[in-house]
Amino acid sequence: MPAIYFLLYYIIGALTIYLISKLISLPRELIRKMFHILASFSIFILLEVYLSWWNAFLTTFFFYGSVHVGSKLLIYLGKLKEIHIARKEGSIEISNQIANIGITKCILILVFWGILGPQGKLYIVLGFITWGIGDATAALIGKFWGINRIKNILFDPKKTLEGSLSMAASSFLTLVIIFIFYGQTSILYAVINAFIIAPFGTIVEGMSKKGSDTITLPVSISAFSYILFLFYQMGFV
Repeated sequence: MPAIYFLLYYIIGALTIYLISKLISLPRELIRKMFHILASFSIFILLEVYLSWWNAFLTTFFFYGSVHVGSKLLIYLGKLKEIHIARKEGSIEISNQIANIGITKCILILVFWGILGPQGKLYIVLGFITWGIGDATAALIGKFWGINRIKNILFDPKKTLEGSLSMAASSFLTLVIIFIFYGQTSILYAVINAFIIAPFGTIVEGMSKKGSDTITLPVSISAFSYILFLFYQMGFV
């Protein structure tokens, strides 16, 4: 049953990260982003193991919904006071992020697989994996080596130039790899698209505040990538 693979993926992945964090002293933000990447790569289980979009959609809805509601209940009952990787908002922030990941996956699966068909899976992967790797890179570089704050009214004041540049570079490489190996496109097509999409994603990430990039970044990259494809199809690009 596909749901078993999905659950095993999270159990094994989470346990591995937990054991690593116990064996090696790692910064809290690094552990947090390891979980983000774990969540982003789970999209491959949903897209490649499940045979129908609605089955993948229902698994996503009930899994993340149950975890979100369960964690909220534990917080309310005082049984879950603090999660180690939580930021200053506490455990409630982690619970909300779980909900955001579930919402984002449901939106992408419904639109790009349910409506567009199997060919739309590429755009789901582009959005979610770029969020996982790009956001993690930007956050870690920005936190530990970021010096120059981006002074733009549209950007989150916490964003740094170093973090945004690392986001652009890691997104570019991620997009090229996905286009070539998952999308089976030519290298030229992959490079051109990545060169356009990576800066766009960096701007979206920079403008997203209070963790909203969990939704805004995957959705915008998936949508923008598909729009570019339509422009190619119509001969505008």
